[in-house]
Amino acid sequence: MIEISKMNSKKIKVITFLCAILVVFLHSYNLKRYSINSLSIGFTKMVYIIEAFISQGVARAAVPLFFIISAFLFFHNIDPNKVSFKWFIQKYKKRFKSLVIPYLIWNTISYLIYLIPALITPTRFLPKENIVRFILIDFIQGVLLFKYNAIFWFVFNLIVLITISPIIFLVLRDKLRGQIITIFVFMLWLLRTKNGNAILGSEIRLDAVSFFIMGSYVALHGETIFKKVLDKKYAIVLICFWILLLTINIMSPTKFIYKLGIFVGVTAIWYGIDLFLEKLTVTKYMNYTFIIYAMHAIILKVTSNLILKLLGKQSIFALLNYIIAPIITLIIIYMLTVRIKKHFPTTYGVINGSREKKKIKTLKE
Repeated sequence: MIEISKMNSKKIKVITFLCAILVVFLHSYNLKRYSINSLSIGFTKMVYIIEAFISQGVARAAVPLFFIISAFLFFHNIDPNKVSFKWFIQKYKKRFKSLVIPYLIWNTISYLIYLIPALITPTRFLPKENIVRFILIDFIQGVLLFKYNAIFWFVFNLIVLITISPIIFLVLRDKLRGQIITIFVFMLWLLRTKNGNAILGSEIRLDAVSFFIMGSYVALHGETIFKKVLDKKYAIVLICFWILLLTINIMSPTKFIYKLGIFVGVTAIWYGIDLFLEKLTVTKYMNYTFIIYAMHAIILKVTSNLILKLLGKQSIFALLNYIIAPIITLIIIYMLTVRIKKHFPTTYGVINGSREKKKIKTLKE
């Protein structure tokens, strides 16, 4: 059982907030819309490099970190010798509030956002992906299987993995067996260069399983891994190695280097943040991590489309759109969140999964 110090609690808070921002920039990636690719030249080539480096490089470590931290926080306070069915039931109750209820609500909102225009606008005027039918199958796929809220694949996978957490615990309970299973699943993901991440064509993803198991193992057996602070020079070397991998992948993309870059990025962010942690301040805005994740997709899409229509499709405006759209999106989310929280606190608590009421138990320092 791992105790979390105030400094490590702060570290988790900062990293999850940073990852939420990175996810917004990941989804701001717009090269295809501006017909920019690796063969572009001049200024357009620079736009390609910047966007690819951030969205297809740095930001790709964000969701794996979410899985690792989510798994760690689920298992970190478990006593392997005293674990019981009751312990898991208590955890399920908490995660039902923080994951399942928000998952269903946000998926329903997304379903309605797509459904209402489809009900009032002739089908021929709507893009195919926006055509939603007012029938049971579309409702089930939209609410239970995130059909109209694609970014919630993460929450869906997290719910499934937490549901089978007793099995994961039993598999990882023995330290040696846990090491073998963790490494095996990770290597399976790392070396799988074809057929994507889907497991047997389902909505369950191999990367989700791999990084969740990794976080679970750290919680059960990796106290040293969790609490370790790298010497400054080693942290800098790790970050430089990550940058090197991302650069190589931009110049000559391969699935293996891409995935290796994700894993190294996860460790580089976790240990690299220690270089700045003492100077960083945890603010109330860092409680908006889940809200940012949940709200950003539709706002970012609308904002990016408006900028595109306003400025045109010239490649010179691609980078401007890439930077400005996420900033505007984050400002809008902040303004909406503040108002919802002020005028509808109960509603805010529900859609945010009651996260601001919860605090990570820490050691007294």
